[in-house]
Amino acid sequence: TTPRPPPYIPDEYLSYLDTFPEDRESIPPPF
Repeated sequence: TTPRPPPYIPDEYLSYLDTFPEDRESIPPPF
């Protein structure tokens, strides 16, 4: 079996996480 590639994380989402680092666990991904 071929291992699944890791999910692509857009830079916008990384920036979004950086904007709310303390809420990372409670804010769902914006997609």
